[in-house]
Amino acid sequence: MTALTGREQRQPSRSDATRETLARRRRNLLFPILLLVAVSLVAVSGLLYWGAQSVNQHDALAQEDLMRSVMQVRKDNLRQMVIHYAWWHDGIAAIGSKDRADGARQDLPAYLQRAFDIEAGWAVAPDGAVRFSFENGREIAPQIAPLMPEGVAEFVEGARGARSIDQVPPAGFVLYQQELALLGASVVAPFRDSEGAAAQSGDVLLFVQPLSAVESALGNL
Repeated sequence: MTALTGREQRQPSRSDATRETLARRRRNLLFPILLLVAVSLVAVSGLLYWGAQSVNQHDALAQEDLMRSVMQVRKDNLRQMVIHYAWWHDGIAAIGSKDRADGARQDLPAYLQRAFDIEAGWAVAPDGAVRFSFENGREIAPQIAPLMPEGVAEFVEGARGARSIDQVPPAGFVLYQQELALLGASVVAPFRDSEGAAAQSGDVLLFVQPLSAVESALGNL
C-alpha cells in the first residue's frame, strides 16, 4: 500500500495563463495612462493659471488707463477753470486797478471750494507780491497769504509767458501742505481800468485742487 505524502500539485490550465497575460498587459498599460493623466492635469492647471494671470494683467492695465484718463480730464478741467476766472471774471480782472471791485470777489473763495474743490488760490504780481489770496473757502489778506506750493515759480513763469488762451500751460502736480495736489496757472488777461488807461499786466492767477478730489471722482466711477 502506497502512502500519500502531500497534495498532488495542480497543473496550470490554459485559462490561468490567459488571465496572467491579461493582468500583465493591464499593468503595462496602467503607467502610461497615469502619466498621461498627470501631464494633462499639469497642462490644464498651467492654462488656468496663465488665463488668470492674463485676466489680472488686463484688468490692471484697464484700471491704469482709466486712472490716467480721469487724471487728464481733471487736469484739463482745472486749466480751463483758471483760464475762465483769469480772463473773464470781473473781480480777478480788476485786481491791481483803481477800481478793485472787491465785491465781485467776496463770495468767490467759498464758491470755488464748494463747487470745484479749489482749496487755495493766489493772484501774483510781476514782482512776486501777492495781490489776492484765499484758503479753505475764505479770502485772506495778501500780507498774511498762505504759503504757495513748492515749485510754483515754474508754473508762474510758464503762465506769464502765455500770450493767448491756447498758450496757457497745462495743470500739473505740486505738494501743498505735504499732500499731492493739482495746480493750474494762467496769466490774468490784459484789461483797462475805469478811466480807460491800460492797467498793469503780468499778474498770474493760481488755483490748487487737492488730489483727494480726483480720488473721489475715481471712487464714483
